[in-house]
Amino acid sequence: MIMVHFISDTGKLNASIVIIHFIGDTGKVNASIVIVHFIGDTGKVNTVMVMVHFIGDIGKVNASIVIIHFIGDTGKVNAVMVMVHFISDTGKVNATIVIVHFIGDTGKVNTVMVMVHFIGDTGKVNASIVIIHFIGDTGKVNTVMVMVHFISDTGKVNASIVIVHFIGDTGKVNASIVNVHFIGDTGKVNATIVIVHFIGDTGKVNASIVIIHFIGDTGKVNASIVTVHFIGDTGKVNAGIVVSSKVY
Repeated sequence: MIMVHFISDTGKLNASIVIIHFIGDTGKVNASIVIVHFIGDTGKVNTVMVMVHFIGDIGKVNASIVIIHFIGDTGKVNAVMVMVHFISDTGKVNATIVIVHFIGDTGKVNTVMVMVHFIGDTGKVNASIVIIHFIGDTGKVNTVMVMVHFISDTGKVNASIVIVHFIGDTGKVNASIVNVHFIGDTGKVNATIVIVHFIGDTGKVNASIVIIHFIGDTGKVNASIVTVHFIGDTGKVNAGIVVSSKVY
């Protein structure tokens, strides 16, 4: 175990680092833990960082976990961040997961955000997923948002999907929105699709709306299609409306 203390000119402790290595029977390090405390002017800990590295037989890191606690003036944790990196035999990161918990004054989690990045052989992100849970005072999830970005080899986003679920007091989804953007090589949106589902108490879809916009090179909408379906208790469509418009 290694301990390092960083002391300011006034003699106060600014930060401390603890490093622990776990060594196997062969004498090789199997895992290592690094704990860092950042200390404010008042002598209270502001941030705590814990890093764990898992090391394979060839001596390379296979995975790493980073946990960060952000601490407020009252000594309560305001946010917790967890980062996980999955590393290939060549030493490149294949995927990254980031989980963030935002904590309110009452000590309850208000928001949970999960981010996943998929990384290709060239080190560039191919796709990313972001999931956000918004949590009410009762501890129940009120809203769930899912964002997915598809990224080309040049680093540009080709398509983007955003899904939002609105959840009632009973824990059932009351409404869902799906928003899809198709993006061209120039970075401009070529088309958008918005899908809205209204869901009844029985969990069945009562109505759905689909909106499609086709967008030209100048950024103006060239054509739009709006479709509305009203759905009965048996799951069959009772009525439908289709509106199509084109801009000349």
